[in-house]
Amino acid sequence: MTFTVLLTFLLILIFTSKLIIDTVLYRKKITIMAGMMISMVLGMMVGFTTGIITGILLTDAFFYSTIISAFVGIATGFIVGVPIGWLAIFDGILAGLMGGTMGAMIGAMMDSEYHDQLIKLTLILYVAIMLLLYRIMQKQIIKKQSLLSNPIVLTFLFLITIVTYNQSGSFVPTSKSNQVDGSIRNLVVTANDNIFLPDKIKVKAGEKLKITLDNIGKSEHDFEIVNIEATSIETQSSQHHHNKGNNQIHIHSLPGEKQAISFIPVTPGEYKYVCTIPGHAESGMIGSIEVTL
Repeated sequence: MTFTVLLTFLLILIFTSKLIIDTVLYRKKITIMAGMMISMVLGMMVGFTTGIITGILLTDAFFYSTIISAFVGIATGFIVGVPIGWLAIFDGILAGLMGGTMGAMIGAMMDSEYHDQLIKLTLILYVAIMLLLYRIMQKQIIKKQSLLSNPIVLTFLFLITIVTYNQSGSFVPTSKSNQVDGSIRNLVVTANDNIFLPDKIKVKAGEKLKITLDNIGKSEHDFEIVNIEATSIETQSSQHHHNKGNNQIHIHSLPGEKQAISFIPVTPGEYKYVCTIPGHAESGMIGSIEVTL
């Protein structure tokens, strides 16, 4: 785990804990409507931010990243809602569930080359909303003046936090699904029911690739790149009639199976990959691979 990952979780913990503590300490001054707003914002933002992180870190395990982020969002919404009442708890739980599932989906589907930018933008949004929520709580709800509620101080704190975080380095220095092993670039495409993750891949012409199809769904799936020109095609297993024909990139995987194929793309362009099982492509099992010079 990189320093940037640890720093990200630490920032989320600090800002979230501060707002939860203030909610507990000043619960008698917080109205039900204000409490519902606080629990909803905290549940949504913590769930969404955690979802982005787990979606990126657990790209090959979309189910688990969704469960983790949804649980964190729900737990946050529940905890902050308890001092206020059942309406705040209900709002917090629903917002946490929504934020967690949405964040995990975006994190898992985002192309690996944009992971760092996505994490930084998400954290900027998270910190900005947390500071704004803190300001509203102090000024409008709790009606308490403090140094930290001063807008100039909050702006300075925001800038310091973001600059420090931006200098901490890369969030994911080496993507798990985009590793180079000697002269072969390894890519993992996860097949869940009705979705490929990732659904966009970028490679170079003349680069030797190994694509592994990891079927985590309940149905059989396959992976076929349409009309791509390739050489040195080699399948890693003789099972399930992987090749439908000569010079065709096609692998097939039963539920829980991983199957792989290696090849060298020749001609630059953008090619579609699909699951050719009847009805699967129509349900959303499609993606694209861009071959560049």
